[in-house]
Amino acid sequence: MFWRALPCLLAAIAGLSVTPARAQVVSKDIHDDVSGPVEMCGIEAEDAVALLAAIKRDGRFRAVDSGSDRFELFATEDHFVQWVATRPGETAYPAVTCRRVYEENGAFMMKREMRCDASREACDALFLEFQALDDRMSAELGNPPKR
Repeated sequence: MFWRALPCLLAAIAGLSVTPARAQVVSKDIHDDVSGPVEMCGIEAEDAVALLAAIKRDGRFRAVDSGSDRFELFATEDHFVQWVATRPGETAYPAVTCRRVYEENGAFMMKREMRCDASREACDALFLEFQALDDRMSAELGNPPKR
């Protein structure tokens, strides 16, 4: 089932390239402003730029054509770990997000982490874009969105 939804994931990321979300403040109980080292999906780095550099050096991940001029996409061979990074010039640059896809009780689930070192407004807008993407992907997988 995950493999059937994979083309939808790539199409949705491409769709993000033309439909930026309106800025909206995201509640602090959902995410906080942070600085300093971060660990996401097994990679530790000082900031979003260093995370992207570490992803590019890590042999587990390969570049995947996202069809987007806003984002770079990297994934493991099975696509169960996916990284998306904003490109320079993007309002929410620099930002990196990792999404793990995993199976739980026979259903495919997702968990996303994000490090965004841009303004709070830009990071909130990006967070909401990815939240909407994940909701669409969850629906494709037959799962209700988690909140």
